[in-house]
Amino acid sequence: MYAFGREPVGYQTIAARRRDLLSRAVPVRRLITIALLGLVMTGCAGDAAQPEILKEGRSIYGDTCSVCHGNRGQGGVGPSLDNIVETFPDCRDQIEWVALGSEAWKAEVGGTYGANGTPVTGVMPGHRDLLTAEQIAAVSAFERTAYAEVDQDEALADCGLAE
Repeated sequence: MYAFGREPVGYQTIAARRRDLLSRAVPVRRLITIALLGLVMTGCAGDAAQPEILKEGRSIYGDTCSVCHGNRGQGGVGPSLDNIVETFPDCRDQIEWVALGSEAWKAEVGGTYGANGTPVTGVMPGHRDLLTAEQIAAVSAFERTAYAEVDQDEALADCGLAE
């Protein structure tokens, strides 16, 4: 009786089985390669279609905002940004919030923010001394397009960046 109930197989038989398996795997590998290439090309094309001002906003977000709001706007120390348009239907209000931060907002605007009158309780830093008005508008437009899925042209117009 042989181990596992099988007769021993010679090296030539093993090599033939291996070639057979590999020949069946090649089309699968080609499909995977084509699919991955398609994803890469789509990602590159999507980035190329993005206006420069939104690319700048994305860069500022990554350098400045992602520490608190997460690398994908999912939240962390700061809230998630997926409902930013519900909080600030008018981008100008969002821009003012980002510029002032929570403490200056309380002092200059009042104790609540956003369309729902949310009490100011967090510690959102103000960015008016760190970023230009255009950079704050750019990051606000980026957040609206990337995390709230607002149309690029609509976000740029609403944030005062339309050409």
